[in-house]
Amino acid sequence: MTAEKVKNRYLGFREEYRTLLSVADELYESYRKRVGKDRTEGSYEQLLINRKRIKSFFHDKYNLSDIPIKEIEPQFIQDYYSYLMEGRKLAGSTWLAAITKLKQIMLIAQRRGFVRVNPFAGFRFKAKTRDRG
Repeated sequence: MTAEKVKNRYLGFREEYRTLLSVADELYESYRKRVGKDRTEGSYEQLLINRKRIKSFFHDKYNLSDIPIKEIEPQFIQDYYSYLMEGRKLAGSTWLAAITKLKQIMLIAQRRGFVRVNPFAGFRFKAKTRDRG
Protein backbone atom coordinates (compact mmCIF):
# COMPACT_ATOMS: atom_id res chain seq x y z
CA MET A 1 0.00 0.00 0.00
CA THR A 2 1.44 3.34 -1.03
CA ALA A 3 0.44 6.84 -0.05
CA GLU A 4 -0.77 7.47 -3.59
CA LYS A 5 -3.04 4.39 -3.46
CA VAL A 6 -4.50 5.54 -0.16
CA LYS A 7 -5.10 9.00 -1.64
CA ASN A 8 -6.74 7.50 -4.74
CA ARG A 9 -9.05 5.32 -2.65
CA TYR A 10 -9.95 8.29 -0.45
CA LEU A 11 -10.82 10.29 -3.57
CA GLY A 12 -13.01 7.44 -4.80
CA PHE A 13 -10.87 6.05 -7.60
CA ARG A 14 -11.40 2.34 -8.15
CA GLU A 15 -9.02 -0.26 -9.57
CA GLU A 16 -10.22 0.40 -13.14
CA TYR A 17 -9.10 4.00 -12.62
CA ARG A 18 -6.61 4.73 -15.41
CA THR A 19 -3.49 6.84 -15.37
CA LEU A 20 -1.44 8.13 -18.27
CA LEU A 21 1.53 5.88 -17.53
CA SER A 22 -0.64 2.77 -17.11
CA VAL A 23 -2.05 3.30 -20.62
CA ALA A 24 1.46 4.04 -21.92
CA ASP A 25 2.80 0.88 -20.29
CA GLU A 26 0.16 -1.22 -22.05
CA LEU A 27 1.13 0.34 -25.37
CA TYR A 28 4.83 -0.19 -24.70
CA GLU A 29 4.31 -3.81 -23.65
CA SER A 30 2.48 -4.64 -26.87
CA TYR A 31 5.25 -2.83 -28.77
CA ARG A 32 7.93 -4.85 -26.94
CA LYS A 33 6.30 -8.09 -28.05
CA ARG A 34 6.74 -7.01 -31.67
CA VAL A 35 10.48 -6.24 -31.34
CA GLY A 36 12.37 -8.43 -33.76
CA LYS A 37 9.29 -8.99 -35.93
CA ASP A 38 8.26 -5.62 -37.29
CA ARG A 39 9.79 -3.31 -34.64
CA THR A 40 13.38 -2.64 -33.65
CA GLU A 41 15.04 -2.70 -30.26
CA GLY A 42 16.17 0.92 -30.80
CA SER A 43 12.64 2.21 -31.37
CA TYR A 44 11.47 0.38 -28.24
CA GLU A 45 14.29 2.00 -26.25
CA GLN A 46 13.13 5.40 -27.52
CA LEU A 47 9.65 4.68 -26.15
CA LEU A 48 11.17 3.94 -22.74
CA ILE A 49 13.18 7.16 -22.88
CA ASN A 50 9.97 9.04 -23.68
CA ARG A 51 8.29 7.40 -20.67
CA LYS A 52 11.12 8.70 -18.48
CA ARG A 53 10.58 12.20 -19.88
CA ILE A 54 6.89 12.07 -19.05
CA LYS A 55 7.64 10.80 -15.55
CA SER A 56 10.24 13.56 -15.03
CA PHE A 57 7.70 16.12 -16.17
CA PHE A 58 5.16 14.83 -13.62
CA HIS A 59 7.74 15.03 -10.88
CA ASP A 60 9.16 18.44 -11.82
CA LYS A 61 5.87 20.19 -12.62
CA TYR A 62 3.32 18.52 -10.32
CA ASN A 63 5.41 16.57 -7.80
CA LEU A 64 3.48 13.41 -8.77
CA SER A 65 4.52 10.03 -10.13
CA ASP A 66 1.55 9.80 -12.52
CA ILE A 67 -1.66 11.61 -13.42
CA PRO A 68 -5.23 10.41 -14.01
CA ILE A 69 -5.77 10.23 -17.73
CA LYS A 70 -9.17 11.93 -17.41
CA GLU A 71 -7.50 15.00 -15.90
CA ILE A 72 -5.28 15.68 -18.91
CA GLU A 73 -6.38 18.89 -20.56
CA PRO A 74 -4.98 21.01 -23.40
CA GLN A 75 -3.02 23.08 -20.85
CA PHE A 76 -1.22 19.91 -19.75
CA ILE A 77 -0.12 19.33 -23.36
CA GLN A 78 1.08 22.93 -23.64
CA ASP A 79 2.96 22.65 -20.34
CA TYR A 80 4.65 19.42 -21.47
CA TYR A 81 5.59 21.04 -24.79
CA SER A 82 7.12 24.03 -22.95
CA TYR A 83 8.89 21.71 -20.52
CA LEU A 84 10.57 19.82 -23.36
CA MET A 85 11.50 22.95 -25.29
CA GLU A 86 12.48 25.38 -22.58
CA GLY A 87 13.02 23.28 -19.47
CA ARG A 88 14.90 20.39 -21.02
CA LYS A 89 16.13 22.35 -24.08
CA LEU A 90 15.60 19.41 -26.42
CA ALA A 91 16.17 19.67 -30.15
CA GLY A 92 13.09 20.14 -32.32
CA SER A 93 13.06 16.62 -33.69
CA THR A 94 13.39 15.16 -30.19
CA TRP A 95 10.51 17.04 -28.60
CA LEU A 96 8.44 16.54 -31.75
CA ALA A 97 8.85 12.76 -31.33
CA ALA A 98 8.02 13.03 -27.61
CA ILE A 99 4.84 15.03 -28.27
CA THR A 100 3.85 12.60 -31.03
CA LYS A 101 4.19 9.63 -28.67
CA LEU A 102 2.07 11.38 -26.04
CA LYS A 103 -0.52 12.10 -28.71
CA GLN A 104 -0.51 8.42 -29.67
CA ILE A 105 -1.11 7.41 -26.05
CA MET A 106 -4.04 9.82 -25.81
CA LEU A 107 -5.57 8.52 -29.06
CA ILE A 108 -5.43 4.97 -27.70
CA ALA A 109 -7.00 6.15 -24.44
CA GLN A 110 -9.79 7.81 -26.40
CA ARG A 111 -10.40 4.70 -28.54
CA ARG A 112 -10.60 2.53 -25.42
CA GLY A 113 -13.04 4.93 -23.77
CA PHE A 114 -10.75 6.13 -20.98
CA VAL A 115 -11.24 9.75 -22.11
CA ARG A 116 -14.10 11.27 -24.05
CA VAL A 117 -12.28 14.12 -25.74
CA ASN A 118 -8.68 14.01 -26.86
CA PRO A 119 -6.87 17.06 -25.40
CA PHE A 120 -4.72 17.19 -28.53
CA ALA A 121 -7.75 18.15 -30.64
CA GLY A 122 -6.90 21.87 -30.62
CA PHE A 123 -3.18 21.65 -29.97
CA ARG A 124 -0.95 23.20 -32.63
CA PHE A 125 2.73 23.98 -32.59
CA LYS A 126 5.37 25.05 -35.01
CA ALA A 127 8.52 23.03 -35.11
CA LYS A 128 11.70 25.06 -34.90
CA THR A 129 14.72 23.63 -36.64
CA ARG A 130 18.38 24.21 -36.06
CA ASP A 131 20.79 25.38 -38.71
CA ARG A 132 23.25 22.54 -38.91
CA GLY A 133 25.54 24.34 -41.33
